[in-house]
Amino acid sequence: MLKNILLLVAIYSVTPATYAQNNLAKRITINAQNEHLQNVLQELSKKGEFTFSYNTSILPKDSLVSLKAYNMMVQDILDSLLNGNFEYKEASNYVVLRPCPNSLSLIPEKSEPLGRKYVVSGYIIDNANGLKIKDASVYDKQLLKSTLTDHQGYFKLKIKTNNQAIRLTVTKDQYKEITVTMLPAVTVGRNDSAQYGFQPGNGVIATYFGKVFVSSRQRVQNINLAGFFSQSPVQVSFIPGLSTHGFYNSQMVNTVSLNALAGYSAGVNGVELAGLFNVNKYNVKNFQGAGLINTVGGTVDGVQLAGIGNVVLDSVQAFQGAGIFNAVKSNFSGVQMAGIVNANKGTLNGTQMAGIANLSGKQVKGTQLAGIVNVSVKGLKGAQFAGIGNTTIKPVNGWQMAGIYNVSVDSLKGGQLAGIVNYTKKLKGFQMGLVNIADTLEGVSLGLLNLSKNGYHKLAISSNEVTNVNLALITGNAKLYTAIRAGYNLSDTAKVFSFGVAMGHDFVLSKKLAIGAQMSYDQLYLGSWKHSSSLVKAGTNVQLQLIKGLALFAGPYYNVYFTNQTNKFKNYSYPILNRGLAYHSYSNKVKGWIGFEAGIRLF
Repeated sequence: MLKNILLLVAIYSVTPATYAQNNLAKRITINAQNEHLQNVLQELSKKGEFTFSYNTSILPKDSLVSLKAYNMMVQDILDSLLNGNFEYKEASNYVVLRPCPNSLSLIPEKSEPLGRKYVVSGYIIDNANGLKIKDASVYDKQLLKSTLTDHQGYFKLKIKTNNQAIRLTVTKDQYKEITVTMLPAVTVGRNDSAQYGFQPGNGVIATYFGKVFVSSRQRVQNINLAGFFSQSPVQVSFIPGLSTHGFYNSQMVNTVSLNALAGYSAGVNGVELAGLFNVNKYNVKNFQGAGLINTVGGTVDGVQLAGIGNVVLDSVQAFQGAGIFNAVKSNFSGVQMAGIVNANKGTLNGTQMAGIANLSGKQVKGTQLAGIVNVSVKGLKGAQFAGIGNTTIKPVNGWQMAGIYNVSVDSLKGGQLAGIVNYTKKLKGFQMGLVNIADTLEGVSLGLLNLSKNGYHKLAISSNEVTNVNLALITGNAKLYTAIRAGYNLSDTAKVFSFGVAMGHDFVLSKKLAIGAQMSYDQLYLGSWKHSSSLVKAGTNVQLQLIKGLALFAGPYYNVYFTNQTNKFKNYSYPILNRGLAYHSYSNKVKGWIGFEAGIRLF
C-alpha cells in the first residue's frame, strides 16, 4: 500500500527564482573553439548569471561550434550560435529557448463593431506552405481575451472595448510569435512575476491530477502563452475553460476565485473555493478549499482544505486538511491533517496527523501522530506517536512511542517506548519495551531482554534460603540491567518453584570489583495454582571478577513474602520460612526477613 501511495503522490518539483529582465541585453565576452554547444551555453549562462531553459531533445547540444565574441549582447551571440532558428523569452531569471524554424501570418477576415463590442476573426497560416494552422493562440494582452484556432486555422474573438486599441498576438509552438495591430497600437506591459514566483516549465499540468482536470486545449494554451501573466480581482467558473476568463484563466492570478465544479488558474492571492477541484499553476496565498482535490504547482501559504486530497509541487507554510491525503513535494511548515496519509518529500517543521501513516522524505522537526505508522527518512528532532510503529533512517533527537515497534536506523538521543520491540544502532538515551535492541548501548534499556553488542549477556547461577538452585539471564549494562529468573528448591519434602524478573545497577569500582544493587519479583509455586504466593527482594551484593567471563557475587537482601495459601501440599514447602534473621510477621499473609544470596556470573 505504501508503494501505491508514493506512486500516487509522485510529483515534479518547481524551484522559485527571482525575476530578472534584460538578460538578453547583457554584454558578454566569450571565446570557444570546437566546443560542444551545450558547454558553450553553460559558459554563457554562467557569465550572464542566468539560466537557460530548453528542450534537450530539440537543441543540437552535442554539435561543435566555434565563436569569438567581444562585449556582444547575449541575443546576438545566441543568433550566431543557433542560426536564427530559435526565439528567446525572458521569464524569471531564465532565458527560454524555443525552436521556431517556421513563421506564420494572421490573415484578417472581419474587424467590425457589434454594439459596444468588436468582432475580430481571421485565419492563421504557415508562411512556408500556406497551410492553415490549428491550435494557435490568438489573444489581446490588454483586454485579456484569447482563443485557439480550429482545425481550419480559423479564429473569432468578441472584444468589449471603448475605442481601445486591439492588438492581437499570435503564438504557436515551433513558430515565431507575431503581433498584429487591428486598431491604434497599444503598449502592453507584463506584470512582475517575481511576486508569485512564475517561471517556465511549471509541471502542474504534467501531474496525474493536472492531466485529468485540464483539457488538451488548455494545455496547448499554457504552452503558447508561457511567460505572460496578469492579475484579476475575481474569477467565476463552472469548469476550466467555461469561466469569466475563458481560456485565459491559466494566465490569471485571482484575488477571489469561485468555481462551481472546478477551476484552473495561474494562482490565488486571496480566497479560492470549488465544489470539486482547484488546479493552480503557481502559488496560493491565504485560503483554498475544494470538495475533492486541490492541486498547486507552486507554494501554499495559508489554509488549504480538501474533501479528498491536497497536492503541492513546492513548499507549504500552512494548515493542510484533507479527508484522505496530503502530498507536498518540498518542505512543509505548519500542521498537516489527513484521514489516511500525509506524504511530505522535504523537511517537516510542525505537526503531521494521519489516520494511517505520515511520511517525511527528510528530517522531522516537530511531531508525527499516526494511527498506524510514521516514517522520517532524514531523522527526527521532536516526537513520533503511532499505533503500530515508527521508523527513522537518520539520527533521532527526541521520542518515539508506538504500540508495537520503534526503529531508529541511526543513533538515538531521547527515548523509545514500545509495546514489543525497540531498535536503534546507537542508544544515547532510554528504551523501554519487551525487547530492546541497540548495536551500541551507551544509555539505558528497560525490558525483559536488552540486547546490545557491548552490553551484558550474563548467566547467573545462585542459591538462597528459599530456592537452592537459581538461574538468571542478565541483559542491559551496568547503568541498568534486567534479568529473567527461575529457581527450584531441591528437596523431597519441601519443593519450591519460582520464576520472575529483576532489575539492578552495578557500581563498577575497578575491572575486578563492583557493588550491585538489585530488586526482584518472583512468583512461587507451592503445590497449587489456586493459591498465590510471591516474593519481593531488595538488596546489594559484592562482585569479584576472577577471570574474564567468571565472577563471584554474594550479599544480603530483605525479603517480603505475600501469600493467601493456608495449608501444605504434599512434598511442597509450607510455610517457605518461619524463622530467620530479623524475621517479622506483618500479618497472616505478609512476612519479612533478611536473607542472603550467593553465586557466580558467567560471560
